[in-house]
Amino acid sequence: MAENSGPVLEQDEKTKSIVTFVRKLPEDDKVVRFFDRKEYYTVIGENALFVAREFYKTTTVVKYIGSGDKAVPGVALNRSLFQTILRDLVIEGGGHMVEVYEDAGSQSWKLSRKASPGKLGEFEEELFRSSDMAETPVVMAAKLVVRESGCVVSLAYVNHSTRQIGACEFADDDQFCAFEAAVVQIGPKECVLPREAATPENRRFRDVLDRCGALASEMKPSEFGTKDLSDNLRRLVKGGNVEHYREVLEREGAAGAVAALLSFGELLADRANHNKYVLALHDTGAAMRLDAAAVRALNVTRQRGDPNDSFSRYG
Repeated sequence: MAENSGPVLEQDEKTKSIVTFVRKLPEDDKVVRFFDRKEYYTVIGENALFVAREFYKTTTVVKYIGSGDKAVPGVALNRSLFQTILRDLVIEGGGHMVEVYEDAGSQSWKLSRKASPGKLGEFEEELFRSSDMAETPVVMAAKLVVRESGCVVSLAYVNHSTRQIGACEFADDDQFCAFEAAVVQIGPKECVLPREAATPENRRFRDVLDRCGALASEMKPSEFGTKDLSDNLRRLVKGGNVEHYREVLEREGAAGAVAALLSFGELLADRANHNKYVLALHDTGAAMRLDAAAVRALNVTRQRGDPNDSFSRYG
């Protein structure tokens, strides 16, 4: 719980310019936007109410900008609380994207940094300053193919802490029960999907990620292509011998998910990653299958709002 002793939101022209700016942005309940005021940060609108309820644990910190029906809630927070919220949103809790805006002059604002569970590079200083932040979120890529004979799911995931990449593909029913069980097993904080039409199947597929608390992000379908995958893996995996991973590469869908994962996480851009990772075929039947509802009912993992780790079996 944050102490109610943070900075006070100033009702000045700069704050009013933030309100005007936010009203022009698309609404997205998965995105939390912070405005860097140098001495403190400002959040506006639904983001302000979210921060007040989840982190201050009180709405008394909320100040309203304007008057009447057009008044907009706002909250100010110091840098320490910003770092706490950042860690919660993109590492511990997951399921959110963070955007930070800075003053661009002339009462305007520009996006300076952004982060999601799978893209943390722009906030390394805040996130990995202390030793307790050694673990990074698991990130997944997944693709759905609907055929007359049924649905086929391909997925891959990367655990940067253990330097492991897993991949598989499997048949599933139209409610994607096997996919949900796999997401629960693997525990990704973000899942990359190909940008495709919003069919009923694709909507149900995304709903699985939402139930499991994983942020759904999109990439061009071409990013799931495998043209350069063998060459990329030679640089990334230990020993550089791609033949050791033939069982993955022979599965076109699984291999495509690996390719998308490498592209999204920009793993090859950092030479420190070269010759460090291990790729393996993931066995979805190696653990008990639970869906998201069962995990919550059994308190298997910590949920937002739990006072400490002892409230979950994982803790």
